Amino acid sequence: MDEQARETERMKWTREYELLLAAVENKPLVRLDAHIKYLDEYFLRWLGFCRVETVAPHTLVDNGLFFVIEAVSAVVGKDVGCLEASEYARIVQAWKYYRDSLATLRRHPQKVKIEAEKSYLKLKGFADTVMERPTRGTLK
Repeated sequence: MDEQARETERMKWTREYELLLAAVENKPLVRLDAHIKYLDEYFLRWLGFCRVETVAPHTLVDNGLFFVIEAVSAVVGKDVGCLEASEYARIVQAWKYYRDSLATLRRHPQKVKIEAEKSYLKLKGFADTVMERPTRGTLK
């Protein structure tokens, strides 16, 4: 699949996800709680494909669920970007760890079966950090 087709898929799933989020209050911290729930579900489903021995690693990054994960992650990144960095620095940093790990999966599809589990653990680390947030404070 070429990059233009990938981008078309990501855009399609971004629109679908934003429709799903329409029922969620439009505040970054409230949305983060919803994002975590959805991302965890999508990632676990995708990991199921990663664990199948007969699935070729390069096909996993062109899998529909991976496009959903990328699209949802882009939306999450926008909401994380709205947090006041000084007050939510741990959340922002945990997000960067996950985001960078996800980008590595796209750049190195041959390593996806090994790295997918690590990326999921970074997503869980982000989720844990969000749940430990101090207060629902300052937003940009």
